[in-house]
Amino acid sequence: MKAQVGDFIKTNNGPRRVVKADEANGYELENGHVLAESDFSLEDVLLESEVTR
Repeated sequence: MKAQVGDFIKTNNGPRRVVKADEANGYELENGHVLAESDFSLEDVLLESEVTR
């Protein structure tokens, strides 16, 4: 798993918080979108402390 609940993933619309993560269903983001493991790289994962809002 590249990200955990509470981490952020960079998207085209800015960083989005991961609200649900599991190997079978992928990563659900705060905006309702779901990403598969292959949809992003490890460099796209940010900790909350790295995100400025």
